[in-house]
Amino acid sequence: MAEIHYGATLTDFLTAAVAQFPQRPATYFAGHTLTYSELDAQVAAAAGALREMGVRPGDRVALLLPNCPQHVVAFFAILRLGAVVVEHNPRYTAHELTPLLAHHGAHVAIAWEDIAPTVSAQV
Repeated sequence: MAEIHYGATLTDFLTAAVAQFPQRPATYFAGHTLTYSELDAQVAAAAGALREMGVRPGDRVALLLPNCPQHVVAFFAILRLGAVVVEHNPRYTAHELTPLLAHHGAHVAIAWEDIAPTVSAQV
């Protein structure tokens, strides 16, 4: 069993789960299972894409996704880079979202396609 210690991060927990249970289900959504190994590969790919976009440790990244595997992937990818996840309800209106995005100053957002036009006008 992978050892988790005081001060462990959420990404440490994911790394331990991948090492210990690579073929076990990490998510189950809409009839599709994603194993810990598959989740880790998707997190690595997403983190690489965010890094190429210029996301660095301490940067804030807005996350506006419904509860789905892509949300889990994006969440861990942001954390893997040492960036800060700023969660928002993907059903917010432009009126609700505009002051929030202005307040935290994220320059990158990962958004559900239904709200992407509103977010792209703000970030």
